[in-house]
Amino acid sequence: MFGNHSIGKKRLGMRGLAAALLLMGATCASAQEAEADIVLSGWLGGEFTVQSSTLDDHMPTGGKLTFIFDSTPLILVITLLAMLYLSWLELRKLPLQRMAKLAWMLGVFLTHAFGFLALLGYAQWRKRAAA
Repeated sequence: MFGNHSIGKKRLGMRGLAAALLLMGATCASAQEAEADIVLSGWLGGEFTVQSSTLDDHMPTGGKLTFIFDSTPLILVITLLAMLYLSWLELRKLPLQRMAKLAWMLGVFLTHAFGFLALLGYAQWRKRAAA
């Protein structure tokens, strides 16, 4: 349906072009201003000390808690979803077990562009090893 664009001896398909554009968009994204919830705004930025603890708690006495607010720009969410989709397209062609595919998808989800680049490199390595 879509033609391949050739660069030198290597062929770069539409997925490769889309991946390159998404990586450029993810790195050029700028943060947008956002506000915290009114109810939680009093808790943000303050440091709280745990005064008492029971044996079942996972917070030791004297532990410090700090609540911060950090919003994610919409462009980063969109590029993450696009990278997850492109990762799924790449992984469904590879002969891997489901848990390995899930691990790669989680790696892309947690590390965004770095995980996606690692996945593309791994897929290319597997294709060359199989050829």
